[in-house]
Amino acid sequence: MKLFIPIVGSQLRLLKPATVSVKYASQNNKFIKSYEEMNNLAVMKSRKTDINLPKGLELTVDRVYIRQGDSADYNSLTFKTQGDEMAGIPKGRFFLSVDMVNTLDVKVVESKPDLDLPLHKVISKKWDSYSHNARVSSYKILKDIMGDTPVLGSGKISINLVTELERHQAALDECLESAGFQTIVEAKERIIETHGEGSFENICEELAFARKSLIDRTEIPAFTFDQYAVNGEIVLSLQNTFHKDHFAFGEILDQMYHIIRCVKYALTGDRYTHVGVKSSIDLVSSTGKTPFTTAGARYGISQEYGAHIYRNPEDEAEALLLGSSFSKSVLLHTKEYKNHPFAYEFEGEAIEVPALRREFNKRLKTAEAD
Repeated sequence: MKLFIPIVGSQLRLLKPATVSVKYASQNNKFIKSYEEMNNLAVMKSRKTDINLPKGLELTVDRVYIRQGDSADYNSLTFKTQGDEMAGIPKGRFFLSVDMVNTLDVKVVESKPDLDLPLHKVISKKWDSYSHNARVSSYKILKDIMGDTPVLGSGKISINLVTELERHQAALDECLESAGFQTIVEAKERIIETHGEGSFENICEELAFARKSLIDRTEIPAFTFDQYAVNGEIVLSLQNTFHKDHFAFGEILDQMYHIIRCVKYALTGDRYTHVGVKSSIDLVSSTGKTPFTTAGARYGISQEYGAHIYRNPEDEAEALLLGSSFSKSVLLHTKEYKNHPFAYEFEGEAIEVPALRREFNKRLKTAEAD
């Protein structure tokens, strides 16, 4: 026989049915519970349970634990499987002792996985192997790679309405200052001359209404997220939590945006110049459900950003974001983060973007060491 030592990512297929003893341990309990439920088995109280693996079941090596000395008693391989419903095998993750693994009769399906490739290239390569089958999405491919990978941490991203108001006010001030005015009152004649009688009063009333409406509500939800470690990289699972009731705040900010454009047109005669600010509510509600289609374009983020975020085609409020794209993502880039339009929580604590990304990396390293 030829010696074969599997590595993380190696894919094996059982050539014969096998009955394996799976230890009751935190890493196995979820898989064992699912197996017992699928097969209508009574909950076992022993230290191990026997699981019947069918011929043809594919197993992907997810962890190799080999030590010497006293720790050698725990030598094991952890597998992921997509399961086999007909055979009563759930999708999940479990480990077996090395001695038990050595009894398995397997065919090596993939001995050298693309672990040296960045995750987004692994996804692209797998998608290409499906000949761009429309029924196979990059989102599903990544979810399959993730399997039952445990959550490393959870948090939420909210829209900071005070920051939004400050950003729009700063854009208005810059517009006035560029034309030589300190306040909007000083520009009253120019505004009336361009937009007619009553325009100045309307603009002032709308600005006062916007300030009062936004300052009374500090934050509104935008996303919740879970962090995972996949192939040595960070992956965030995002869920859009923006509610239709919050569109009213977006309309207020849009009105401020149009006020700034009206003022700029009155002062410069330029009807089309962008005023340098856009509501983050416009980002999270750009399609009515999800921000993921136009976020890069609307915020001037590199379009490569779009290649590293994968939307769920069955629920566009869900997406997976790769850590490799954080610096390009409007949600997580650190450039000028103090003027960031978002507020963050991680594990229930308020946090700023640089500290959040450091925490992500810390938990990734801990997961790799385990």
